[in-house]
Amino acid sequence: MLTNRLRYELSIFNQLGPDAKKLVLSIFCQIIANNLIFVFANAYLYISTHNISSVAVFNLGVYIAILLGFYLNTYLIKLINIRHIFIPSSVLQSGSLMILFFFKDLSLWSIFGVGLIVGLFCGLYWSNRNFIYPTLTKDNERDYISGIHTLVGNLSSVILPLAAGWLIVWARTQPYLNATYAYMAIMGFGVLMLFIGTIYLKSIKDFPTPQISALRPRKVSLDWKLFRTFVVASTAQMAVGATVMEIMTLLFLGDEGVLGTIKSILAIVVGAVIYVIGRKMLPRDRFRLLLISTLPLLIAALLLLIQFSQLTLMLYLVAMILSGNIFWFVYIPIFSKATEMQDGGKIENNYVYVLDHEFFINLGRVSSMLFILFAFHYWDERTGLTIVVCVGAIMQALGLAAARKLIRLQNSKIINHVFTP
Repeated sequence: MLTNRLRYELSIFNQLGPDAKKLVLSIFCQIIANNLIFVFANAYLYISTHNISSVAVFNLGVYIAILLGFYLNTYLIKLINIRHIFIPSSVLQSGSLMILFFFKDLSLWSIFGVGLIVGLFCGLYWSNRNFIYPTLTKDNERDYISGIHTLVGNLSSVILPLAAGWLIVWARTQPYLNATYAYMAIMGFGVLMLFIGTIYLKSIKDFPTPQISALRPRKVSLDWKLFRTFVVASTAQMAVGATVMEIMTLLFLGDEGVLGTIKSILAIVVGAVIYVIGRKMLPRDRFRLLLISTLPLLIAALLLLIQFSQLTLMLYLVAMILSGNIFWFVYIPIFSKATEMQDGGKIENNYVYVLDHEFFINLGRVSSMLFILFAFHYWDERTGLTIVVCVGAIMQALGLAAARKLIRLQNSKIINHVFTP
């Protein structure tokens, strides 16, 4: 029974084009590596500095430099084949975090500097991936691809950190080892996965070559204006969620314990459900998924505003896990379709929109990080956290309103391909 099920799922995956499959497999390697490298990099920063602000400062550096990487890429691809930028940056975007181990004492400035380096390579990687992905995939395949990405990401985000956590515990008990060696081994394994991902990337036959005529769109259509609003508002909330989840746990809930188990089980269940949805859903269903992701978050933020307690904090964390998973599942197909719709669907000429998208996504992220630092500086931890959570929920609601009109415009386009799960 299980063997037949696996064969059936594999047959669905094999319906993808050869180059699309290779790109997806390389992304799997990226997901697995990042779930080890970035999660434990944040933990390493905290245990090395005992300062929660270090995580926010690191992420601020990353978000600022990502945009710089995007603009740098516009000049590099005029001189270097896109393949020779994309493949090395796929390793260096996470592998450059190993620089942390060369510092004896981590200051906020050194952490910010490492964040800038990591962000620069992330910018080079994502600027090319966001251009390549729509060219190698079809709109009616992307919900399935996004679903399987979510499943792989959630499974690896539970299993791998658990195994790595026990490795750190074991290393602390050994006379000739310590936690630092364990962190180095964990990041080393992550870098190995990144190198495996490059094998798939190198075997892709047709890498598209972007045609860059400008750094900003000359004429902005209505659907792209809606997409900009959706991006800024929604990613501001996602940045809030990525930052405050750990702060909530450390400051107000203490040791994760049962909460960690609940989060792990929920991640696996949600990942499996989203995978099944991705196999069956159509592009016109994307707004419904966004609505489902937003409502629990708004309710949880309202409950937290009314009564700040461990119960409402836990409810918010659960809502954030649900919201984050569903949001990113729907976001990539919406972004890819929005890029395709510009300038008559000539994807080679649409790199300017990939660049414009990154400007607005990082505008949302950087604004969110600055607001978080402001809130925790001028208010006490409880008040600041409540304000940040409520503002983030409002931003997600604003993004939902823009997405409603945007997805209606996208669904009005004729789908030229059939993908049958």
